[in-house]
Formats: sequence, C-alpha cells, structure tokens
Amino acid sequence: MPRAIHEPALAAFQLGAKSQELRFRIEDAWWEPEGVEPLGLNRLGAEIETTQTIIERLDRNRAGSNKRAAEELSELLADFWTQFAADYRGQERHERIAAIRDAGPEACESVFHYQREHSPLKSPAWTRVEEKLSALSAALESTPRECFEFAQYLHAELCPVSSRLLVDSQEIGRRSVELADQINDRLQHLQIALPWLSQIEQFTSPLLNDSSIHWEVCRVACAVEEGLRNPSLAPSYLGLILDEDQGEARRGGKTVTIPMGLQWRLLRILVQARGNFSSRSSLEEAWDQAGLADPSDEALWQALSALRKNLEKVRLKLPAKRQIGWRLLDIKDAED
Repeated sequence: MPRAIHEPALAAFQLGAKSQELRFRIEDAWWEPEGVEPLGLNRLGAEIETTQTIIERLDRNRAGSNKRAAEELSELLADFWTQFAADYRGQERHERIAAIRDAGPEACESVFHYQREHSPLKSPAWTRVEEKLSALSAALESTPRECFEFAQYLHAELCPVSSRLLVDSQEIGRRSVELADQINDRLQHLQIALPWLSQIEQFTSPLLNDSSIHWEVCRVACAVEEGLRNPSLAPSYLGLILDEDQGEARRGGKTVTIPMGLQWRLLRILVQARGNFSSRSSLEEAWDQAGLADPSDEALWQALSALRKNLEKVRLKLPAKRQIGWRLLDIKDAED
C-alpha cells in the first residue's frame, strides 16, 4: 500500500478506536466507587495522552492540512481532562455515587438511566470535544475518513458503555447477522483503496452468545489495524497474521510464538491451503525445504502435535482425517 494512504489511514483508524475507548474510560472512571485506588482515572489520563499523540501523527501525515482543527481538538481534550480531574474529587460526584450505592437488583434499570442522565459525556466540555472530532473527521480524505468511521463502529461494539444486554439466543443471533452484514459491507467497500482487506476472513454469523460476537468484532478490528500498521503483515487465511521477523502468529489480539523451522513451514503450507486438507506429501515439503529426509510417521505427528498446541492459543484447530490429511480451521468450526 502506498505510504501516502497507509499512514493517514492508520492514524485515522486509531483515532476512531480511541474516541470510542475514551467514552468507556470516562464512564468507568466517573462511577468508580469511593475509597478505592483511582484506577479508572489513571487509565483515562493515559488514554487521553495516547489520543493526543494520535491526533498529532494524523496532522503530520496530512502535511499540515486542517492543522488548526487538530490543535483545537487536542486542546479541548486537555481542557476536558482538567475539568474532569477536578470534578472527580468533588462532592457532587460522591453524592451521585452514594445515591445509587445501595440500589437493589430490581433498581438496575433506574440506576442505568440515572447514570446516563448524569454522565460526564453530557458535559459542555465533552460536547465541544465531540463537535471538534466530528469536524476533523469530516475534513479527512475519503479512505482515512472511512477507516475512522469503521473503527468507531467496531469499537462501539467492543466498549461496554455502548454495549447491549442480550440474553435471548434469538436476539443474539439476529444481532450477529446485522453486525456481519454491516462489517462485511464496510470491508468490501474499503477494499477498493486497501486491496489486502480481501484477505481478512469475513465476520461469521449467526452466533450464539455475546462472547462470540465480541471475539469476531475484536478479530476484525485487530486484523485491520495490523494491516494498516504494516501492509507486509496483512492478515492471511482466518485473519492470521504471520510475522516471520518475530516468529509470531497473531489473531484477534492474541499472539503465539511459533518456532522457526519445521513448525513455521508447516503452518505456511496449511495457511496456503485455506481450509482444504493438506496431504502427507504436501506437508513433507516442510522437510524438503529444510534439506531433510522425509519424516517418519512419528516425526510428522510430533511436529503437527506441537503446532496444534501452539495454534490453540490463537483459537485455531488442526483436525486430521485418516488417509486424507490435515487442515486449519477456526476453533469453533473444527471437527475433531
């Protein structure tokens, strides 16, 4: 991918993600119980600093275009943080926490509405941040702007502040189908400017529980960001990113070290097969590439067993079928 597209698109994607994460951190810190170490406050401060760094990088990559809007957004974030940190220690916040501290389970809905009505996300300081963020994103060129919007959409699903409480399996199934349609459509649209996105495995649906939905959304978000960060590491089959320099396989935010040599070569062969069975003769190429004699049955099984154990850490399985071979599948699709 050309550098001119790659760097602004990455910064825009990260800014979209961070803007959603900030909303979650703000709520998390604000309703933090009294008498505990202010972990939420510290996390929020770190997120704001990271967001300001991304804004600076986005502005540099746009060669000064709309520079004042970027500077103003960073300044507004600093103003919000100053006001928030002061209010955090104020009596009004403590009174609001006390108002909901002893509410029973039957009051969950009213507590939720109370928190929403008194959220710092409704403060004038945050409203100004949102307005400037919208103005900055609208001024981006088409591909970075679409990356920004895509990241916001994905991370709105990942952050609890905007999550939906789904308990009915049919409702979860319908939600996952809706998400799949939206995410896959956006991926296909972005492929015009970022062709490597076609390598990302499409969002699977329907799904049966919230954790599966979260995993699928996280997998797509991580794969897109990794590809933008380094196009040479664009995701391959099943969204698996193979980093030969580090000897790592990454997928859905999880990383596993794969020993260079036979295991790495075997993984390459299996990835290239894209879910089809790889025969014994195909896998023996790993030994041929290393200048070794064809393996015994025991040596082949030992190498594949070691690889299988490593791949479980990135939610992949390596099922075998007698007389046919082995294939690489998502852990939820594997047939042992």
